[in-house]
Amino acid sequence: MPSVASYRSYTRTVTAELMNGETVTLQVCPARYAGDLARREARIGQLYGLMLGKKDEENVELVAEMDRLSVKHSEIIATLAAEWDLFGEDGQMVPLTVEDVEATLLPEDIRAVSLAIQEKLRPNAPGSSEPNSPPSTAA
Repeated sequence: MPSVASYRSYTRTVTAELMNGETVTLQVCPARYAGDLARREARIGQLYGLMLGKKDEENVELVAEMDRLSVKHSEIIATLAAEWDLFGEDGQMVPLTVEDVEATLLPEDIRAVSLAIQEKLRPNAPGSSEPNSPPSTAA
């Protein structure tokens, strides 16, 4: 029987290609998506549904709330990744904080890494070679 600790510590490997042709590999914890990120993205989905069929001027407040709730690509990386193989000049792993991700990677690379994470974590995502569930512990 799995424990909460093993569920929360389960990681998946995600690889993304950077603009310079090199790749970065991350260990991502799907369980870290729960909480604030999940609530914000769910609310954005609700707001989007409320906007459909309305005129732009009727959606000003909804758009403002969506902007306030929006999740940055660097935030997805910093929140979901447990580690990565990106090292600084000092040979130490670049810290996985929003500030360090933004200071280290180009915006295009931040987006590419974030999208690779999102694709890997979506159930049955195109290009994903494994299902979105922890490995079975059954014998």
